[in-house]
Amino acid sequence: MIERRQRRDRGGRSYLVYRVRVGDVDRTLPRGTTRKQAEQWETKVKQLAQTGQLEQLDAGGDTLAEFVADWWTNYATTHLAHSTLETYKIMWERHLAGRIGDHRLRELRPPVIATLIADLERDGVGRPTIRKSLGLLQGILARGVEWGRMTDNPVKNVRKPTIVRDHVVRVLTPREVEALRAEMDLRDQTIISCLAYSGPRPGELVRAPLSWEDVLERTLLYHQPKTQRPPRTVRMIAALAGDLAAWRLA
Repeated sequence: MIERRQRRDRGGRSYLVYRVRVGDVDRTLPRGTTRKQAEQWETKVKQLAQTGQLEQLDAGGDTLAEFVADWWTNYATTHLAHSTLETYKIMWERHLAGRIGDHRLRELRPPVIATLIADLERDGVGRPTIRKSLGLLQGILARGVEWGRMTDNPVKNVRKPTIVRDHVVRVLTPREVEALRAEMDLRDQTIISCLAYSGPRPGELVRAPLSWEDVLERTLLYHQPKTQRPPRTVRMIAALAGDLAAWRLA
């Protein structure tokens, strides 16, 4: 049997949920579940009851907050850089924990994620921040699937907010780069040359500066301390090779 019930969230806004009862199973489905999805879930319960597999309904019984604690201890602290952990901690506490932390893993379906996005937008959270928060959540739930705590990742199937740039990125021409370098000392000229002609990410040049061991005959090796992945290989053009040679002889 399926019942429709009305509830209110922390802000006083009303919403509908569905309660499904099949034999000894009595469960209220998560916010955002449609009537059709409630009917599909009811059918699934009946099928599991007929085959004696009702224990599968208890999979994903942990709340998201409980799972995040496991993820933090068993994955994040050993795979992510300290700066990334600090960023993720703030993002989780500020945008996710209070909104969906109490949801059980089995309740996290695409409609729940869509409601989360709508709540974030309604509360004035910017779209870039929403996308980053969803990226964090998707990464966390990927481990849930990998560890057998979930059957799929609901964030993957939800459309993320699009970001419209309010400015145009203008790429400097080689002539403009050289004019900029002409106003600097040799050290800064070399840094600008690396930035302009090999395209490192800011963290690659700031957190893990190049050493001469990273300057090969035709390529540069940029280390990635944030992800702890192997160095990234970048082709070295002749102009950059000449600038690095001048700096080495200085």
